[in-house]
Amino acid sequence: MARKNDFYCYNIDSNKWREIKTNDMPPSPWDWHVSVVHSRSIFIFGGYDGFNWVNDFFEYNIDYNSWQEVLTSHDNEVPPTARHSHSCVVYEDSMYVFGGYDGHYKNDFHWFNFTQNSWSVLKESTGKAPSPWYWTSCTVINENMYLFGGHDGSRQLNDFYNYNFKTNEWF
Repeated sequence: MARKNDFYCYNIDSNKWREIKTNDMPPSPWDWHVSVVHSRSIFIFGGYDGFNWVNDFFEYNIDYNSWQEVLTSHDNEVPPTARHSHSCVVYEDSMYVFGGYDGHYKNDFHWFNFTQNSWSVLKESTGKAPSPWYWTSCTVINENMYLFGGHDGSRQLNDFYNYNFKTNEWF
């Protein structure tokens, strides 16, 4: 399978796709990544380049039609390991990354604070966190992140979890 790094926009009014071209370098080709929208940018993180898991992190700025790698330089931050098939959502000014696969099935929970430009890891939540899995679906409603389905390496899952951002608790 050939991985691509082309980038397209769908116009709802005209019901047409168009390729977006920029003057700068787009991210290298990879798949099984996640993408989220925050402010006027699209962020993509992680994935698989055909040979290795990656924890590459890029921003596409809609207003400037430009790509740039998101770089941080904070000593105490804990970015996620290189991985693919993880889940990702935005809540307030942070992007949250859950689970995935980096050679092992993961149930770690990281977040990137857009305002501080730094990664942190969620360590001390209450409740029963999900077991390690990947290929989950997730969404945010109000102050809750909902995770559903996925795979734990041996079977398809029908599991459903709720994480409350305000109380730092899994249900």
